[in-house]
Amino acid sequence: MPDSLKKFIIIVLLLWTASPVSALEIKDYPAIPGLVAPSENCTGSDCLPIYISYWVGLLIYAAGALAAMSLAVGGIQLIMSGENPENAGNAKDRVKGAILGLILTMSSFIILKTINPALITPILTPLPGVAGVFYTNNIEEKSAREAEPNTANIPEGFNTIFYKCSNQPDGAGTGPFLLIWKFPKINFQGNDENYNGVKVVKKTCGEKEPLSGSGSFKIAFETPGVYYFLEENCQGLMSGTNLSNQQKISEPFNDKIKSIRIVNSADSNSFFGFVAHEAPGFEGKCGSLRYLDRDGYVCLNVGIEVSSINIFQWNGFGENWKTSGSGVKFFGNPFGKTGLRAGAFVLTKEKINKFWTEDPKNMIFNYEGINIPEEEKAPCKNFGKEDCPGYPGSIQVLGDYLVVLYSGLSTNPCPVGQCLNTRNICVDEPNDFCLPRRYGAQHCYVFYKDAPNLKDTGVGAEGKKIFSVDVLPIK
Repeated sequence: MPDSLKKFIIIVLLLWTASPVSALEIKDYPAIPGLVAPSENCTGSDCLPIYISYWVGLLIYAAGALAAMSLAVGGIQLIMSGENPENAGNAKDRVKGAILGLILTMSSFIILKTINPALITPILTPLPGVAGVFYTNNIEEKSAREAEPNTANIPEGFNTIFYKCSNQPDGAGTGPFLLIWKFPKINFQGNDENYNGVKVVKKTCGEKEPLSGSGSFKIAFETPGVYYFLEENCQGLMSGTNLSNQQKISEPFNDKIKSIRIVNSADSNSFFGFVAHEAPGFEGKCGSLRYLDRDGYVCLNVGIEVSSINIFQWNGFGENWKTSGSGVKFFGNPFGKTGLRAGAFVLTKEKINKFWTEDPKNMIFNYEGINIPEEEKAPCKNFGKEDCPGYPGSIQVLGDYLVVLYSGLSTNPCPVGQCLNTRNICVDEPNDFCLPRRYGAQHCYVFYKDAPNLKDTGVGAEGKKIFSVDVLPIK
């Protein structure tokens, strides 16, 4: 039998008879002169510098010991080589290699000490204060997790969140708001399926928030965007920031949103708005177009069961509206263009400015240069004429604009002479965000680009005429 086959069989038998074993936890590390050994009570991230220092020092010790042993063996071989030149040469090579190893070991020590003395210095000093989010016991601080499914995992006594924006003891400074979701149950659960008992608190730099009574928590920084809430007046469970259209809102917010917060930032030129819909796919009853034209935030009660939503960035702050495009054209016929014998209502960017709204009956078509009989023009005088053969016509969007067409019955719950504002409060007309005609619309059709045939989109179907039009510049 070949030797190689015998070796293979022996190795297989040895492996076959082997049994698995668990790793042995080292509780008492060997005491080595000049090194600080990790203690049994050392746990968590605080031990990392101790472990690094100990193991780097141990490896340098081991390398030096191996080099010394190799030097000793080489010396013995040189003595015993006698007059044999080959053995003497091998012994000299080993001695040279050992000496080189010792030089490299000492060089590595010097290099490490030059780069970072903490790697080989057994004396550890505490890190200076830094900005961030921490657990604290009001004496020490430990880095906090972004999400903790079970607060029992937090180091004992460190049951308070501390938001620091500087290395000062009080943590004062400048920074975004810190949002903390506090769940009464573990794994980010509320007291029931409606997430009752969940609290979301907003903290500024230097503030603390106790976690006592919470089973789990999440943290995030507040950024510009749109936030959903399961209770009115922006209370209860809150979503993260939402920045774009959602054809179907995810759970647990689908059909359960009671209020929405818009957060803007003038510094980053981020100004948000939305159009909410009851049915998925931007269908069904809808709320009015809502947006915030200033820095800061606003809370809006929605009044409908929201399943889908259009979210946009308004581009009307300052003089930004001038950069969105040249405007929007409305035509009385599908694929309407002035060269195709269609009247047009031209809405320039100057008219749109920051926001434009109008009754379609006041959007009078211009037939200049269109040579057609008066009897063809008569039923198509404006964008709201239902008896126009091409009704509801078409739209051409010349740039970055949001166009919203409202159809269906409109209701205004306020007394005569008043309308509903963004906080669902009746105020005297006229007023900012005063949208009486659009309140409670059966459908809101939202367009970002050309609509060559509005009839194909469902506009005006089943006798639901267009009763209001909104246009605003977007990013």
